[in-house]
Amino acid sequence: MVLLALTAQAAEPRVYHLVANESSVRLHIGKSGMLKTFGHEHEVVAPAFSGQVTLDEADLARSHVSATFESRELRVLPDNEPAKDVPKVQETMLGPQVLDSGRYPDIRFTSTRCEARQTGPGTYEVQLDGQLELHGTVRPVSLPLHVELSQDRLVARGGTTIRQTDYGITPVSAGGGSVKVKNEVPIQFMFVGRTGSR
Repeated sequence: MVLLALTAQAAEPRVYHLVANESSVRLHIGKSGMLKTFGHEHEVVAPAFSGQVTLDEADLARSHVSATFESRELRVLPDNEPAKDVPKVQETMLGPQVLDSGRYPDIRFTSTRCEARQTGPGTYEVQLDGQLELHGTVRPVSLPLHVELSQDRLVARGGTTIRQTDYGITPVSAGGGSVKVKNEVPIQFMFVGRTGSR
């Protein structure tokens, strides 16, 4: 009976809670248009989020990921940005023209499908499909991930690109469109999860 209990316990899915202060999420806001050389590109980070990974090692396809980001906490970095422009760019990003964080305070990701291939001890290449809710719109996204696992820690690295117009956001422009923000927004991330962390 003890052996059966231990076997059942070992088969239980493990839950890793995402640790925001050990993770990083970075967005690159590019520029386009005839006079794009006169505009600035922006680097944005998303430091405030929570979520969890439920890992079923017996059947990795049954694993599940969820995460919620606080849109009002997204921050424009001063990289390649005149210091005096940062507050204005920040205000525009969070305002009704872009994220409208007052109306849409949360950005949510929920996985719907997981495929994983083990490439070494504790390392996996993962294809994670899910739904991203942003600006009141839900769209499918696909995330290729490199995942490193230990008993109490998970690290997932990857990236994707989203289109602002897919989420009802019109890219900001100036000068009659001669300088404008690119529709495509590349996102790079590194998530750390720990068992027992909340």
